[in-house]
Amino acid sequence: AGTVNGGTVETINEQGNSPLRRTPRNIKKLNYNEKLNRVNNTSKRIYEEISDEDSNDKKAKERKKLEKKLIDNFISRFKAINADDKWKLPSGRYVEDVLYDWAVTHRSETLAHSFILDTDCQEVMDLFNPEEKETILNTNKKSFPGVQDDIKKYVMKYHKKNVSELRQIVMEPYLKDGEVYNPKLHYDLEWIHLVFNKFVIEWEQGVNALAEDNLEAWIVSHVWTFIVDMALKDIEETKIGKSDGGSSASKMRQKNRHITKLRNSSREILAGEVARTGDIHNKKYLGDRIKLLKLMKDMLDIIIESLPPTTIENYRSLCTFGIQLFKNNGTIYVMDHPGGVIARLTKKAQLEAPIYIEGICELILSIITMLELKNAIRGILQIIEKIENDELEAQVFQRNNTGVQLPLVATTPTPRTSLTKKEKVIRVIRKAN
Repeated sequence: AGTVNGGTVETINEQGNSPLRRTPRNIKKLNYNEKLNRVNNTSKRIYEEISDEDSNDKKAKERKKLEKKLIDNFISRFKAINADDKWKLPSGRYVEDVLYDWAVTHRSETLAHSFILDTDCQEVMDLFNPEEKETILNTNKKSFPGVQDDIKKYVMKYHKKNVSELRQIVMEPYLKDGEVYNPKLHYDLEWIHLVFNKFVIEWEQGVNALAEDNLEAWIVSHVWTFIVDMALKDIEETKIGKSDGGSSASKMRQKNRHITKLRNSSREILAGEVARTGDIHNKKYLGDRIKLLKLMKDMLDIIIESLPPTTIENYRSLCTFGIQLFKNNGTIYVMDHPGGVIARLTKKAQLEAPIYIEGICELILSIITMLELKNAIRGILQIIEKIENDELEAQVFQRNNTGVQLPLVATTPTPRTSLTKKEKVIRVIRKAN
């Protein structure tokens, strides 16, 4: 049965009620305490929303304050550079001027604010014409010295397609019959054998730990320690350390994991960073990268400042190295002063620690790359030794040192918008007192 209600046909159910008619709700009457709790919860929610807005406003103000400080500091340091100290290109333009005009319009920090020319940044390199790019890339270009053919042949012995064949090679001695081990002659062979032995053990297991989603600490200790740290261990003039602030080049850079420094010296020649993300567009990745690369510039400037006056050519020959790691991949960077006061950043090579034996070619190439890097580090140590010997000789024979001091521009400290753990602890203690 149906009835007409305002032009709408209603169907009457068995109880005689229309489904279109609203059923009266049973409203629960609240007692005093329940009403009070509801009011308090509403007030708390409103307070939290207001607090979040205030917190966001404070962060925005702090960010603007840091941005202004960054730009003001950048402008003042640029104005202090003499025209004669700038890097003049064949076109007549100065690299420092081009970078300044670009960076002064960027409110967030870039490497250009530290007068670092990032040759891996397409946006920066597009500021220069083809002739200028060629000059920038090839002036005082740093190359990695090659590896001896006998070492290359030995590495290629491990080029196998399956784990069982690789295991057979690993079980073979790397010394000839009757040959006595000499660390100065055989360390590279021992290290190469160590790396392949480590990987074949992982690949033989029923569960390949390399394929797991491991923490960065596990990857460092089980993978990169063997590939990076152990590769450089036999450089007698250096020592390798790991810390969260072990670099004397800049205590502001808190995340460097590997530091290779000269023994009995504050000079540092290689730094490493373990990234928590591999997304090149991620803010965390970009922030870690900037800190590592600025640290490399700090290290280079400290080396130069610690040396006696010498020729410009000797200064231009110096460089520092950096390795940024993420999971099973790594990037090697080189920082140098090719001209003017500019520091040039070059992405030199890639490292890869393969998860499966199918990637053994990448492991072989990574081993060769690390041997080349070690040769490059030794080359820098020889340049430093030559500069110091020239100064000693001048003093012994009472000659005037005709060298010059390279002009440098300090790296900007990385701005922070949050407190470190140590600062938070200090803040809490002060409040308690």
